Amino acid sequence: MPSPSTAKWPRPKSEDEWEDMVLDAMRLVWKDPNAQRNGRRGQRQHGIDIFGIADGRQVGAQAKNMDRLSETAAKYEIEEAEYFQPKIQAFYFAVAGPRDAAFQQFVRLLSANRTSRAAFPVHVLFFDDICQELAKQPDLVAKYWSSFLVLSNFLDALSDILSGPVLELSEAADRIWQLDEFKAFGAYLESASD
Repeated sequence: MPSPSTAKWPRPKSEDEWEDMVLDAMRLVWKDPNAQRNGRRGQRQHGIDIFGIADGRQVGAQAKNMDRLSETAAKYEIEEAEYFQPKIQAFYFAVAGPRDAAFQQFVRLLSANRTSRAAFPVHVLFFDDICQELAKQPDLVAKYWSSFLVLSNFLDALSDILSGPVLELSEAADRIWQLDEFKAFGAYLESASD
């Protein structure tokens, strides 16, 4: 069975949820529990959705809940980030899509060019990278994927009690009804239907 760090988690649909996920992940990456979201929707953010401090340096991230970010859009966000105050010293893209080797190369080359001119470096993280960070904290896994954990726990318990000799239907049903995981799954289904 996959562990939380290797599981295939569903992507968020809303921008707000993605930004919250990125914020929690960046707090871990930057080792800054005080990192925060920058303003709110509709306010000028200068290309920075999330800001914090990493290794004593001002850092910022742009969360993009999309499969792919174009090079043109990336350059625009970087230009905007140049105006963020206080000046950042590293910039991160957090893209909700799958890893993209071409975009990673673009960011590496762009970052190398920028740092050769003493401008801030640019990094990119994708959905799997964000999930890998979040998976380090069970409370964050529960925060974003609790319904999947309830189902997973129930299925694990189910396979444990039903393995072995063939059971009569009534005995199998009794065992299932006694499972705490079955009760938790039932409670989840009930709350989800409300």
